[in-house]
Amino acid sequence: MGWRERRRALVGFEALEELAEIGDVLASVAETRSLAVLDEPEARDRFEAAVERMEERKRWLPKEFCRIQVNERFRREEHKQLMHQQLW
Repeated sequence: MGWRERRRALVGFEALEELAEIGDVLASVAETRSLAVLDEPEARDRFEAAVERMEERKRWLPKEFCRIQVNERFRREEHKQLMHQQLW
């Protein structure tokens, strides 16, 4: 799956549907103040599958980095070394 497809899947309609499904289960748990909702095998399977798919999508989030360190490396001109390296 390419970057564009992953990005679309990360914030797309399917992700929102899964969030809604997880939210429905959590709302039922909050209303009844009981985990009895998850005793139904079908509901539990759907909930677990939705959570697993959301966990998989978490890998696709952009990685954080420290801009201060990046700027310091630019000032030290480290990018010029990398720029002239051959990749093969």
